[in-house]
Amino acid sequence: MTKRLILHVGQSKTGTSTIQDFFAHNRRRLGREAGVLYPQAGRQGAAHHRIAALFLPAGNAAWIRREDAASLRASLDEEVAQSSADTVVVSSEALFNARSIDDVRTFFDGFTVEILVILRRQDRWLDSLYQHQLKVGETDLEPQAWLAARASTLNYAGRVGRWADVFGDAHLHIGVFEPANLSGGLMAFFFRTAGLPVPADLDEPPARNERLSRHALAYLRAARRDLAGPERQRLRRALEQWSQANPDPAPWRFFFSPAERADILARCAAGNAAVARRFLPSGDGVLFHDTAIETAFEPYPGLSPEAAAAIERAVAAMAVE
Repeated sequence: MTKRLILHVGQSKTGTSTIQDFFAHNRRRLGREAGVLYPQAGRQGAAHHRIAALFLPAGNAAWIRREDAASLRASLDEEVAQSSADTVVVSSEALFNARSIDDVRTFFDGFTVEILVILRRQDRWLDSLYQHQLKVGETDLEPQAWLAARASTLNYAGRVGRWADVFGDAHLHIGVFEPANLSGGLMAFFFRTAGLPVPADLDEPPARNERLSRHALAYLRAARRDLAGPERQRLRRALEQWSQANPDPAPWRFFFSPAERADILARCAAGNAAVARRFLPSGDGVLFHDTAIETAFEPYPGLSPEAAAAIERAVAAMAVE
């Protein structure tokens, strides 16, 4: 019997790390009790990034270890053959940027492939992504310059449609990442979106809280010239802890102003309606029901000497714990 394979392709900043951690940590139980295989093949950490790397443009995602496609497929086939599970789940948000969807289909030939995409409202996704890229050193651009460079990523109709054009509309599952859908927990939301029974006694993993406050980000960016590798990673972890204890005031929470966020949503409205009409069962053209735009906003004033000194003391104290 042909195995069903659910290919979770992102997008990023929609709880992907938490989802992948859950599957990786519960893989034996899921195989035994839910008939779901989360393969070891192609994984880097908890996600199947080494499979995703096969389909990324040359030079992208240099942090992913590369592996031969034939070897990866052979390892995957071996695991599937040894498992009694009816469903295979493969997850990497890097697949959202796959170069050729036809190549993805070819790699997974022999499976009944279903694509799972989780979409977040564009303005909130951009804010979270920009914060992440500042934190890991992927950008030094100021908010408006960075935003202008991301315009091509906001067309969800095009980005989702290319998967459906290859695998078929009926094989595409879309989850909408907003509070009403997440009230029962992230993993229950994932299983429902995939059309899988929600496991009994589901142990929801704690959500990762890795956001840095504006002061912590400014401190990290100032330290970037002097730190690299493990030392920089240790500093990031210390700043994450400091940020949880010293969160931003509400007006600093967003990088983009209410007017900028409203403009983003206005530019995306037609495409979002097209996604909803094509893929959601309601057929009403509404992709995101949560349309509120937070109005508390003021530009970040910069890292003060007092804040820098407070962070310096906290980081030093954490280093000796």
